[in-house]
Amino acid sequence: MKIKLFTPFIFLSIITFAQTEQQNNTSSITINELKDHMYYLASDALQGRLPGDDGYQKAVEYAVSQFKQSNLKPLFIDGNGDSTYLQKISFEKYIWDNENSLIIQKKKAKKQQFKQSINYMLVSGKPFDVTNLKGKAVFVSAGIREPEYGLDNYATVDVKGKWVITYSQVKWLDKFLPPDVIKEKYTNPMDYYSLINQNAMEAGAIGMIGLSDNPILPRLKMRVEVHKQQIVAPEAEMDLLNAKFPLILVDSIVSASLFTEPEDNPFNNEPLYASFELKNTKITLNKNATIHEFDSYNVGALLPGNNSSLKEEYITLGAHLDHIGTMDNNIFNGADDNASGSIGVIEIAEEMAQKGSERPVLFLLYTAEEMGLIGSEYFVLHPPVPLSQIMVNINLDMISRSDGDVEKGIAPKYADEINASLKDEIIELNKKLPYIELDWAYADTTYASSSSDHFSFHKRNIPAVSFFSGFHPDFHNFGDDPGKVDYEYFVNNCRFVYQLIYSLSNKEKLQLLPAD
Repeated sequence: MKIKLFTPFIFLSIITFAQTEQQNNTSSITINELKDHMYYLASDALQGRLPGDDGYQKAVEYAVSQFKQSNLKPLFIDGNGDSTYLQKISFEKYIWDNENSLIIQKKKAKKQQFKQSINYMLVSGKPFDVTNLKGKAVFVSAGIREPEYGLDNYATVDVKGKWVITYSQVKWLDKFLPPDVIKEKYTNPMDYYSLINQNAMEAGAIGMIGLSDNPILPRLKMRVEVHKQQIVAPEAEMDLLNAKFPLILVDSIVSASLFTEPEDNPFNNEPLYASFELKNTKITLNKNATIHEFDSYNVGALLPGNNSSLKEEYITLGAHLDHIGTMDNNIFNGADDNASGSIGVIEIAEEMAQKGSERPVLFLLYTAEEMGLIGSEYFVLHPPVPLSQIMVNINLDMISRSDGDVEKGIAPKYADEINASLKDEIIELNKKLPYIELDWAYADTTYASSSSDHFSFHKRNIPAVSFFSGFHPDFHNFGDDPGKVDYEYFVNNCRFVYQLIYSLSNKEKLQLLPAD
């Protein structure tokens, strides 16, 4: 497989500094337009833009209307062979029974019962397969099998027909594994859990319970709320989300019930990599659900390139259009997350349509990012153009608030770890456009770096970067409203990304180099 790399600055960008300044002064990307979009997409009328709900469909219709007004072409072909802006995805929604529970029984102790969506969340495990799972419990540390490096958490225990309990805090991995193996397999949570789920299934376990370390616990309630209704897309082939093998994440109350002996509690003791069976412990999971089928949509538009010799070199700009809906009579409007990124795509698309481009540019708005990058994963599995012709993916996710944990400016995520030349491109442009600052704190393979839609492209060796303004107190909370957006900061970020797209789409040559 070949990986596409940018050769930095061998070829000068078509735009000059003077032209850039002129384009900024005449830019159609204005604060007033950003506000108009924001006060609609993040309004109560859209009910939090949850895929499958009327609010998300309104957002889809709005995005289509904006692409049409910009005279962009439909990107997809429907089942009748007609051009369309919509890529339909079939979903299954599992609405969990209110009586679902996790029961822990210790010998000579009172049975303890915990409620789903209060003390634990079911990440995977299709409810129609088995509705009642019962078995003994074995702690298998991080659940890793790397025998060639002297690490196999299953080597000393028998887990057949039992629950396995894992602890995802793996700071000690560098004692066993080379840095490149850790980076490749164990830094992205989705890939990590998919891998250890597979390990547990192959060892004969019936299910997995994941313990949350302290930094995750404050956010566990939010994640539990998001997963009250589990949404999967069978055709997206998401290994973890579509798995028949249940993975449960539990809070500290459940953890304390499992590990009643202080010497056995993995939160209190080192080393954490020793495996052992929990004595006289049985766990029962009840997981009934009502299943609903529905369709949701990615939205995509095409700006054709002016240069026929570059017609097979696509630039992509994307963002997720969805959010998490309503909870406890509160509407989670998702202004920053991610009406801001969607608006950035819409406004940059309008500006690019006015200016034109040598290469074709795809403008993408994905569904169901909040449920595990489903929309972007579906897109790369069912692409309207060959993936080999996609030169780069630029992603926008939370770009409108200056009070996030990014200390200065805006943070590119994943730019330097996959493609040094793309990072150079961004830095060089920033020298010409110093009205925004760049913060590279999120540019490595951390959770934040792999938790948005650019990761679906990165996994296919497509150079990708996401722009991000940081987490803030209203992240996935009902306070993420249009009134808290810093519109001057927002407009500068959009204009900078526009200049990046314009530069990349008009470069004389983007050289393709073989993968390492």
